[in-house]
Amino acid sequence: MKHLRSLSIFLIATILLTQLPSATLAGPSAPEGFADSAFRQTWINADAPIAAGSAARSWTWGAQPGERRYERYDPAPNASRLVQYLDKARMEISDPADDRNSAWFVTCGLLVVEMIAGRTQVGANLFRPLAPADLPVAGDPLGNPDAPTYAQLAPLAAIDGGNRAAARLGQTVSATFGPNGVGSDLALATPATTIVAYDEVTGRNVPDVFQRFMQLQRPAFEPIFVFGRPITEPYWAQVVVAGKSVPVLFQAFERRLLTYNPANSAPWKVEMGNVGQHYVRWRYGHELHYAQPAPSSALSVRETTISLPTYDLAPALQASQPDDPIYPYDRLDPSQIGALQPRLYRAVVVENRFLTLTFLPELGGRLLQAVDRTSGRAIFYQNPV
Repeated sequence: MKHLRSLSIFLIATILLTQLPSATLAGPSAPEGFADSAFRQTWINADAPIAAGSAARSWTWGAQPGERRYERYDPAPNASRLVQYLDKARMEISDPADDRNSAWFVTCGLLVVEMIAGRTQVGANLFRPLAPADLPVAGDPLGNPDAPTYAQLAPLAAIDGGNRAAARLGQTVSATFGPNGVGSDLALATPATTIVAYDEVTGRNVPDVFQRFMQLQRPAFEPIFVFGRPITEPYWAQVVVAGKSVPVLFQAFERRLLTYNPANSAPWKVEMGNVGQHYVRWRYGHELHYAQPAPSSALSVRETTISLPTYDLAPALQASQPDDPIYPYDRLDPSQIGALQPRLYRAVVVENRFLTLTFLPELGGRLLQAVDRTSGRAIFYQNPV
């Protein structure tokens, strides 16, 4: 056991030290924390101009990378694939041996389909059931009672074929959707909502304001790569944004959810919903963790204190006699060990942009905790002491 613990500490420390030179690889055009250089380049192609303030549109992925995981996907090598979540979507690499120059080496997950249908995809045609996402598709996550949820969109969605709508080219969008179902408000049918495209595969109409936004992804990406196909009609909904109720046009696509808020200033009138955030909350039950910024130096070391539940050993220690094989050390009587109680320990925290390690000098330098800074998850935890 002691050998395994020492080996674990050695391996983690080796990871820290060997990764230090790579801290200089990430240029100023992209934030740090991408799980693969292909993910980073995909972000640069779409969102670096937005970060630089030179693009006339809103985010495609989000301002910074979030947590990365290996998720089950049966066709992938070892039946798992590398994914990384961002505010607006999930990037995926299903086979790292594929052509890295292919436009589809990195794919964008069908998160909206999964949240509406109530299933997570774990294979090419294999799914695990999960209750549809009872989360608002747009606006504030709380105090937003009239906003549609992903679950409520199920009867309206074209998933796995069927449920098609007739083409309505040239018409404007007055349809509304809320707690009382589908309705209509002619005052909302502005020229920006004129239907200009019809998807023959899913049988869905796309308004001008969304079609224009999707074309802005070119030449970096084809719209089908970013959005997938539309799976609902466009609807107006009363949505609470920053505490204020406003009418917002929305439409669900396989990979994304688009919103149009006429009250916003350009270029933020059309935005992609926070599908990545919503999916992580739905599937994993927590808020999206973001990659942490690099420390000011490549490796930082600081000392602090930490309170840990500790067994009271004093009553259990009994003096040994000269004829005892362990003499002059005390003998431990397990039946007399006291209850757990809090105790302060000195702690030494060592971190770089990948890991945070916490050691306890008073306990022989024991590694208490190792945290993946890109996800905020503990990958090694030993407690109580």
